[in-house]
Amino acid sequence: MERKDTSPTTQAQGPRLTMAEEQRLAFEDDQRRIKRGTQMRWPGFLFRN
Repeated sequence: MERKDTSPTTQAQGPRLTMAEEQRLAFEDDQRRIKRGTQMRWPGFLFRN
């Protein structure tokens, strides 16, 4: 629980994340990557989990 400051999105829900929340976090992370222009591995990363 030491990284509460660095990763507020993950630690906000507590230790246990539901599948939907993990996918949402991964999706938001992918959206950030897409905005940067690196969207090559977007579908594989999103649906592989």
